[in-house]
Amino acid sequence: MDVLNYGSGHVHGLLFGQHDILNLERDKLHRETQRILGNSLQQSLAYDKAGRLSSQRLSGATQWSRQYQYDAAGQLTGIADNRSGQINYRYDPVGRLLQAATPKGVESFRFDPAGNLLDNTPTADGHQDHSLLGNLLSHYAGRHYRYDSRGNLIEKRVNGSLTQLEWDGYNRLSRLTAPGGDST
Repeated sequence: MDVLNYGSGHVHGLLFGQHDILNLERDKLHRETQRILGNSLQQSLAYDKAGRLSSQRLSGATQWSRQYQYDAAGQLTGIADNRSGQINYRYDPVGRLLQAATPKGVESFRFDPAGNLLDNTPTADGHQDHSLLGNLLSHYAGRHYRYDSRGNLIEKRVNGSLTQLEWDGYNRLSRLTAPGGDST
């Protein structure tokens, strides 16, 4: 097997003995624009002015094409595929994927205030799990936690026992009330 390279070192093709296995064509920016396999299957690729993939086409024994659409922010908003149909994507103002709509259905995504992806899978009783809202643990293994607006832990419940915490204006612990009522 011989690898064929051209001046800048990019692969131009593969030979097996005297037989072409793969031929690659590239544009002036060395992006692959055409791939021809030894069985005459040919893939063509095109790019938009921003350098993003705008279309793919497969010709030969198999016919296939795909076009890509982007928004002004450069996010992929759609894929038109002649075999699997149209796929559309929707984003929030900070660029997080909110929805992917395919011919097979729509998948939605949600985020907590800290930007973490929330699990969209409902629990057995139909409720969503919000145990990590705001990047703060609200419950785990029978323990329940509450926080103030600054993210300081203010309550911890374990097996019905309550521990309360108070914080000063500098987020320093100022008082702790133990489950028995003792304070420090």
